[in-house]
Amino acid sequence: MHQLESTRTNAKHQTAILQKIYYISGLSGRTIKDFTVIGRLWLERREQRIALGQLDPAQLADLGLTSAAARAEASKPFWRP
Repeated sequence: MHQLESTRTNAKHQTAILQKIYYISGLSGRTIKDFTVIGRLWLERREQRIALGQLDPAQLADLGLTSAAARAEASKPFWRP
């Protein structure tokens, strides 16, 4: 029985630590579905920024973008909107 109590205490401690991490990082109250949506968004942003970085000046002009604007967007990390 002592080991069971120890396991429960350890699980409560781990849960408390995760809650603090989520709170500090602004992720508190999120569900697994939220993280899945965020992950897909980040992956899509990453792929789009890689593709943007590979466009030539004529293609950028067709999109109404300058090379500088495209480089700025393509250099952003995936988690930044």
